Amino acid sequence: MLGTDIGLGALKQCEQATFSERSMRLVPEDFKSRYFTKLAGEPLWKAKPMLAEMTSFRQHNLLNRLCEPPFDVVFLKNVLIYFDAASKKRVMEHVRALVRPGGLLVTGAAEGVSEYLREFNGLQSWLHQRPE
Repeated sequence: MLGTDIGLGALKQCEQATFSERSMRLVPEDFKSRYFTKLAGEPLWKAKPMLAEMTSFRQHNLLNRLCEPPFDVVFLKNVLIYFDAASKKRVMEHVRALVRPGGLLVTGAAEGVSEYLREFNGLQSWLHQRPE
């Protein structure tokens, strides 16, 4: 798993792999016990080493291509609301290349990218599949 952000502060927070009770509220109990540890005396959960070892984070500007092989799932949430139409189009061209054929793209409701998803099959308003 790879997570990217343009902000170094956000990346440092991600690397700590700690999550608030609010962040964990929808995580099923069996996932919590399998992948996270509740920190004693704090309202925080920490990812277990097995999960942390599967993840990496790096700085990336979405206006530039990310040189990675295609992913099974790409999450694009709460970021493109700050972009103008030309920038959204550019980002979505890059994102399309990052979703493997048959793979999924998860978008936030406020992204405003529906016109750039014509090459995807809409499974839900927030879930899109790249055709095989």
